[in-house]
Amino acid sequence: MSPKELVQSFYQSDALYNTKTLETYLHPEVILEWNSSKGFIKKDHDGLLQMANDLKKVMKHLSFKFIN
Repeated sequence: MSPKELVQSFYQSDALYNTKTLETYLHPEVILEWNSSKGFIKKDHDGLLQMANDLKKVMKHLSFKFIN
């Protein structure tokens, strides 16, 4: 699979709403580091999956609010 096909596959998947799917795209040793407005944040594989779960809950709540 080419890099372009991999990225397209990710965007067409439900990875942002399904941690099992997201897990197939993340390398087990992934580390995400960034400077946010709250300071330096570092997430490992499990931290990214947890963040995805948290975001999924917020997005579901916001979507529900906007629909009603």
